[in-house]
Amino acid sequence: MKYRSPGSSKGNDNELYDLIQLISKKFANFMLVGDVNFNDIDWNEWSSPNNSGPSSQFTDVLRDNFFTSAH
Repeated sequence: MKYRSPGSSKGNDNELYDLIQLISKKFANFMLVGDVNFNDIDWNEWSSPNNSGPSSQFTDVLRDNFFTSAH
């Protein structure tokens, strides 16, 4: 389980992205559950309004590591 504060710093966001990459390489089957507070992500489209910034980086990391979303 992971919680990301709405005011998370870029450094903390990068640590989250690194953690996701590490877990996805180490384990074939797992579920990551949490509140990441990227409120601008459209989970139906896997995009954010401006397609840049932390929300976009987060969806890119998920895609790169073959994650799906159950919403």
